[in-house]
Amino acid sequence: MALYAPPMKGKKGVILSLFAWGQLAKTVVFDYNRAGNYVRDYVVPSQPRTPLQVAHRQIFADGMAAWMLLSSAAKAQWEHRARNRHMLGMNLYMRSYLNSH
Repeated sequence: MALYAPPMKGKKGVILSLFAWGQLAKTVVFDYNRAGNYVRDYVVPSQPRTPLQVAHRQIFADGMAAWMLLSSAAKAQWEHRARNRHMLGMNLYMRSYLNSH
């Protein structure tokens, strides 16, 4: 169980726990970073669904579908190329796919 002081206006809350993560009844969110644990207000994510956002999500979905259709050998080549960049092959492939569309 975590004890916390609720966030004050414009500030993050203080959490008195070794580790806490997640949301509590869509009111507060427990999270952590390099500085330690903290609590913040829950904010409903914005989903504007603009034509540009919808189009980008479709391109992203098409890229992921194309990645899934690649052979194991082709995926291994992407993994090999990505290794020097400290990335996963899928991430490098998607970056290339999104830049070309």
